[in-house]
Amino acid sequence: MENFRFMSRFNQWVNSRLYAVVGQLPEEQYRREMGAFFGSIERTLNHLMIVDRMWISRFTGDNTDDIQTARDILHPTFPGLLKAREAMDLYITATVDRLRGEDMDRSYTFVYKTSGTEGTMFGRHMLLAMFNHQTHHRGQVHCMLTQLGYEIPGLDVPPYVRDHPPSSARLYT
Repeated sequence: MENFRFMSRFNQWVNSRLYAVVGQLPEEQYRREMGAFFGSIERTLNHLMIVDRMWISRFTGDNTDDIQTARDILHPTFPGLLKAREAMDLYITATVDRLRGEDMDRSYTFVYKTSGTEGTMFGRHMLLAMFNHQTHHRGQVHCMLTQLGYEIPGLDVPPYVRDHPPSSARLYT
C-alpha cells in the first residue's frame, strides 16, 4: 500500500506542475489540434479526468452517468478543469489512503463504459492502470507544450523526492 500512497501523492504533484504550465496558454493553444492521440491539450486533459473518474469509481461506487465516451469534454474551460483536477487528485489520495491490502487483492468486475465490454481486474492492477495511464497521456501533453515552446519543470520521481523527502525509511504509514 505504501507504493500506491506514494504514487497518489506523486500524481497530485505532477499534475499541479503540469497544470501550472498549461494555465499560461492562450485559449487557442490550449485547444489547438496538435496530432496527439486526443488531438489537443484540452481534450487530452479532459480524457485523463474521465478515465481517472472511471477507475476510482470502481473502488468507491461513484456515479459516472455523465460520462458517455472517453472523448467527452466534461470541463469546457481550463479554470473549470483545473478546479476539477485539483479536487480529483485530493479524492484519489484520500481513496488510496483508505484502501487496505484486501482491497488490492480483491477481484473487481466492471463494464468498460466506453466499449460496453466487461472486465475483471485485481484492485492493485486497477491502480497501476490508472497511474500508468496518467503518465502516458501527461507525456503527450508535455510533448505538445514543448512543441509550443513552453519550458516544463521536472515531472519525474527524483525531483519529487528531492522536494518531498521521506521522514523515515517508510514513506507513508
